[in-house]
Amino acid sequence: MHCHQYNVAIKQPPPKLIAYFVDRHMFLPEDIVPKPRFDQEIERLESEKAVRASQYPTLSQLYDLRNQKRALEFELFDKDDRLLGEEYDEDLAKQLKTKLENLMGQIDSLRNRSEIEAIKAREREIEVWNRKRGLNCLSKEMPRGALHEPTILISSPSHRICDDCSLFKNNVNRFFGLSIQLYECTM
Repeated sequence: MHCHQYNVAIKQPPPKLIAYFVDRHMFLPEDIVPKPRFDQEIERLESEKAVRASQYPTLSQLYDLRNQKRALEFELFDKDDRLLGEEYDEDLAKQLKTKLENLMGQIDSLRNRSEIEAIKAREREIEVWNRKRGLNCLSKEMPRGALHEPTILISSPSHRICDDCSLFKNNVNRFFGLSIQLYECTM
C-alpha cells in the first residue's frame, strides 16, 4: 500500500507536493540563461504571424473578431453591474451578452482552419517565450537564501512513507541539488 493512496492530512500525494514545490520555488537550468535570445525568438514568431496574416484574409478576420470581443467584454463588464442602481440597463446588458455570444460563435467557426491553427501554434510559442523571458528576469533577482531544504509532512494509514515516494524524493533531490525531507506524522 502506498502512502499517497489514502493520504488524508494533506490530500495530495508526496510526489505531487514535491513537484509543486519545484514548480513554485525553483528556477530550472533552462530558466537561468546568461545570454537570452527571447526577444529574437518572439520577434521571429511575430514576423511569421504578420506574413501569414497578409496571406490569409481569415487571419485578419480572426484578429478583428478578437478585438471586437475584447472591446465588448470590457463594455459588458462596465454595463452589467447592478451596483449602478438606476443607471443599470438590463436590456442593454442582455444585448451585449447576445452580441458577445455571436462573436464567440464566429470565432469558433474559424477555429479548425489550418491557417488559424498555425497562427494559434505561433501564439502559444510566443507565450512560452514570454514566460521564459519573465522567468529569466526573475532568476536574476533570485534571493541568495532560497529554500533548498523544505520539509513535507505527510499522513499515511501505514504510518510509513512508501518506497515510491522516497525514491521520487531522492531523485528530485539529486537532480536539483535539494534536500527535501519527507516526514510521516500520522497521529
